[in-house]
Amino acid sequence: MKKFWNLFLLLFILAQGLLAEKVIHVAPTGNDLNQGDEAHPLLTLQKAVEQSRRQRAGATEVTIRLAEGVYPIRHAIQLGSQDSGLRIVGDGRGRTRITGGVELPAFQQVREGLWRTDVGSLMAFGGDVAQLYVNGERAVCARTPNGLNTFKTGRAEEWKMDSLPDNYRYRMAAQSIQLPDEASAVLRKAQASPSGMRIVVLHAWDMTRRSVQSFSADSAVVFVSGQAMHTWNRMDRPGASLCYLENDRSFLDAPGEYFLDRSEGYLYYIPRENERLEKAIATVPVPSQLLEMKGTAEKWIEDVRIENLTLEYSRYSIPWQGNEPNQGACLTDASVSAEYARNLTLQNVEVTHTGNWAVEMGLASRDCRVEHCYLHDLGGGGVKIGTSGIPDDEEHELSCGNHVVNNIICQAGETFPPAVGIMLRNASDNEVVHNDISNLYYTGISVGWVWGYAHCPSVRNTISYNHIHHIGWGILSDMGGIYTLGNSEGTQVSHNRIHDIYSYGYGGWGLYPDEGTTGIVMENNLVYNCKSSGFHQHYGKDNIIRNNIFVNNIKAQLEATRVEPDHLPFTFTGNILQYKEGQMYGINWDKVNFQCDKNIYWRTDGETPSWNGLSLAEWQKKTGKDLHSLIVDPRLADIVKGDFTPKNKKALRKIGFKLFDPMLAGVEGDEEWIRLAQQDPKKAQLYDEIVEKLKKE
Repeated sequence: MKKFWNLFLLLFILAQGLLAEKVIHVAPTGNDLNQGDEAHPLLTLQKAVEQSRRQRAGATEVTIRLAEGVYPIRHAIQLGSQDSGLRIVGDGRGRTRITGGVELPAFQQVREGLWRTDVGSLMAFGGDVAQLYVNGERAVCARTPNGLNTFKTGRAEEWKMDSLPDNYRYRMAAQSIQLPDEASAVLRKAQASPSGMRIVVLHAWDMTRRSVQSFSADSAVVFVSGQAMHTWNRMDRPGASLCYLENDRSFLDAPGEYFLDRSEGYLYYIPRENERLEKAIATVPVPSQLLEMKGTAEKWIEDVRIENLTLEYSRYSIPWQGNEPNQGACLTDASVSAEYARNLTLQNVEVTHTGNWAVEMGLASRDCRVEHCYLHDLGGGGVKIGTSGIPDDEEHELSCGNHVVNNIICQAGETFPPAVGIMLRNASDNEVVHNDISNLYYTGISVGWVWGYAHCPSVRNTISYNHIHHIGWGILSDMGGIYTLGNSEGTQVSHNRIHDIYSYGYGGWGLYPDEGTTGIVMENNLVYNCKSSGFHQHYGKDNIIRNNIFVNNIKAQLEATRVEPDHLPFTFTGNILQYKEGQMYGINWDKVNFQCDKNIYWRTDGETPSWNGLSLAEWQKKTGKDLHSLIVDPRLADIVKGDFTPKNKKALRKIGFKLFDPMLAGVEGDEEWIRLAQQDPKKAQLYDEIVEKLKKE
């Protein structure tokens, strides 16, 4: 019997060894003919993935461990359901780099201030220079006006090109776009045949990029074609449309700009200040995606972990005809994508230098995590979850239960300015918490993807403790720090710190429940320095706005657009409003049928708060609102130093205000991580200069 038990124990130990984790090692000094152990590592991640599939039999888990170094790829790493349970671990974010970039030959000087490099090496990859990076810094395709400057878009005339009904969304048309007079001089210098010239029109919340087919320099008109303009957001929307021209050699006139001359086979570049091109490295992204994790309806991909590495340099190639309007850039692909996926994790991952979005958890993504990731220098947005359409099999294919936690998302929208920091489309029960989102041109966080009161599955989402700031930059309009759409029952928007939201035209709002937002609670948020107002509801039902602090919003503090007398749009109670300029309310606040009471109102410029000319008593008599509200100093501690704590305890008790700490919003972790999220003082100064300039216009 003793021999039997010894044999059983030996077999058990052997079985455990077979079932134990297997590790495949990869190093820049490795060889794909090696075994993949620590002493004999493989060279490429793709080979390691292939080997992991062969080794999976009997293994509970396979880990691919990447040593410090650079790992070039020319196609996306593709994982499928057969890779479930795989773990890919790097030596550290920034130290282990999976790169889709190709280095160009050394620059040669053409003349003072102008250099060029041969792009013949790109012919194997299509010869496209959709994006260029010099020493890791994004270059700009030659454009005019330069930088963040733009033209104001004039009248757009349109000629329909087919017999489809006028209300058909994708009807084709030709358009002429009027530019301002100062564009005439620019066009006279342009090539007579604008074979590559494009116009980018930034209209309200959207963007249209079109190839210029011809132009008239004398009249400053360009001619383009594509889809017919949407009636709800034409390219020439009054007061909310800007444009610029790009991709013509004559526009190459500013440091950091480049132009690809296909006929010559050279890329020309103007160096930035103190940029030495003798030793510079010019990099062009090749693959459009870096990592694709895709299961099937029959067999999902599950339990994959990607940790401690950098994914960099993905390309977005602009189609020859350009880009049609695409709210939030929601249809643009991502460098890292997943669908039919469960329990996938990206942790301590950097995604950077992209032409598209950073991360997309698409159709049937469930219980996935994006955590402690650094997503920056992005052509699109940061993270998007769910689908644009509601899945046919909503029960099994709706994305839900995902977590976007403790990430830094900044400098986004470089290819698609309407891109969003974090976007939840048709998706439910997701958690978006403790993220820092900054320096993009449109909305910080967008939740929901159904306009109006039709069925919307985007319910029970949690949007909390996020720091959203320096959004808009005076480029687009109709944006919010947090933007919501459609049925939102059970969704909580709380403990967020939102500030410095500045649109070009209308609609730079902090909290923005848009069309049909229903059943949402917005509480314990701090909102300040927003252009149009701190809170604005377009239309919706049964929303609760309570216990928030709104400070020093610029044009107005509060707005609401559509008057809907047949239901209760929202309840506004227990909030603190303090301001020094502008009006108490803007659009239709005095006409919308909402409930409003027990709020504190205060002006810091010595004036008594008024409801656009009405005293509090007159406002109460006219509307029946704010019957127990107060005009009293909440005694915010020190807003110059960022302390918005109200100290007037007596007044707080009267309205039932509950203290919360806005400084808990944003990322958590060690000092290095928190410091990485801090706004660059130079960018903050540039933002302030742009705001002051726009205020004067």
